[in-house]
Amino acid sequence: MIKQLGGEGSFRKYMRERIRCGQAYHARISKILADFCKNGNISQCDDELLEGVSESIIGYMRSVLPILRSLQYSNEIRIEQYARHHILCYYGRFDAIIYYKDAVFLIDWKTASAGSNKDINVDLSKMYDDPLQVAAYVGAVNSDPNFSLLPTITNGAVIIAKEDGTVAHVAEMGFHDLEEYWHRWVRCVHRFWY
Repeated sequence: MIKQLGGEGSFRKYMRERIRCGQAYHARISKILADFCKNGNISQCDDELLEGVSESIIGYMRSVLPILRSLQYSNEIRIEQYARHHILCYYGRFDAIIYYKDAVFLIDWKTASAGSNKDINVDLSKMYDDPLQVAAYVGAVNSDPNFSLLPTITNGAVIIAKEDGTVAHVAEMGFHDLEEYWHRWVRCVHRFWY
């Protein structure tokens, strides 16, 4: 990829832009979900939700709006919070815990630039470490006493917004998927500590 972009300097610039876009995308989703928590619904007016959104993330936001509107309100919504697994000694900040399809899901918001591997390959096994990350967060949340009032989370999802604005892909992870990736995660943690 470095050669394709014309050298290391161009690659660094590209990566800084990708990080900036990801941060802006997460910030806008967090704002929409915070309003959802306060009002109990998400506006049906795209213009209202996209007002002031940077041109660099407008496609991603258009892509994810149908998914955001399909979420269900509950008192158990959590947005951008840290969870700690006290036994395995790791922590991280998950994107959202929210009701989707009548179940509690831990959701990880991702973006896919046009033509990228994530844009083309939507199978869990081809999503790099994204499913592993979701399983790690689910494990941390389920073991963290700060989240003991939540139901045990047995569903996760990697939601991949598309740069061209087409509807985002939801890669759902049921109990068995989470269990498979959880075992992989535990092996990673074990290698780290031992």
